[in-house]
Amino acid sequence: MSEETLRRTAVVTGGGGSIGRAIAIALAGRGHDIALWDLDGGALDASRAAIEEAVPGTLVSTHVLDLTDDAAVGAAAEAAAGRHGGIDVLVNCAGVFYLTPIDDLDMAAWDRMLAINLRAPVACIRACLGSLIERGAEGEAKRGGGTIVNVSSISAVVARQANLAYSASKAALVRVTRDLALDLAEHGIRVNAITPGSTDTPMIRNYDDPDAMREAMLRGSLEKYRIGIPLGRLATPEDHAAAVAFLVSDAARHVTGQNLVIDGGQTLA
Repeated sequence: MSEETLRRTAVVTGGGGSIGRAIAIALAGRGHDIALWDLDGGALDASRAAIEEAVPGTLVSTHVLDLTDDAAVGAAAEAAAGRHGGIDVLVNCAGVFYLTPIDDLDMAAWDRMLAINLRAPVACIRACLGSLIERGAEGEAKRGGGTIVNVSSISAVVARQANLAYSASKAALVRVTRDLALDLAEHGIRVNAITPGSTDTPMIRNYDDPDAMREAMLRGSLEKYRIGIPLGRLATPEDHAAAVAFLVSDAARHVTGQNLVIDGGQTLA
């Protein structure tokens, strides 16, 4: 069987972000061509350059779109399948976060987070489903079948203050993962999730005092974060990328409907 026959294509939403970029680089390093989707065209260009530098020869396509626009999502899926000859893997990594204290709840922020963090992954799965089913029907002997990974959050597992909408969206995404694993098993498609714990990303560096925020996450906060991180460090985007690479690989060919928590022990309590 030729190398070209074995080559797979992964769509990564939120591909301009730090975790999405790390996931794309990890998958490219394991022989995947990459289709990056994001609203930020400049960030997509930076991710494409990073992938091509890290893994020369990778076929990388980019698509700027609003994931709340169903027509745009459908067009992006059609373009990715046409450019790459099909879609083997979908990683739903795009997400947004705003604080949502109940006593001053901005319902527009609630709607936005549910739209991006929950509805959009379902829309992306629906749009890519035809190609994923085709890959699943080909079976492990050729490509390993179609595979989906949804990126949730520790907020789906641990209560945090003023986090209502984000937590609800990410918890629901885990539920969607389990239900779709059952729905799509007959097509040979595996559906899993990862749940990142506190991660050193640009979001933390945007806080007024990022060092204090890191310390609070590491040591824990009884009022806000409960337990700290027993392993003593924040996660990196590469930690989550390695987990995704495992879940889409043939090494995980009998793993579906699971939620892999990557938090350094943060949820042990």
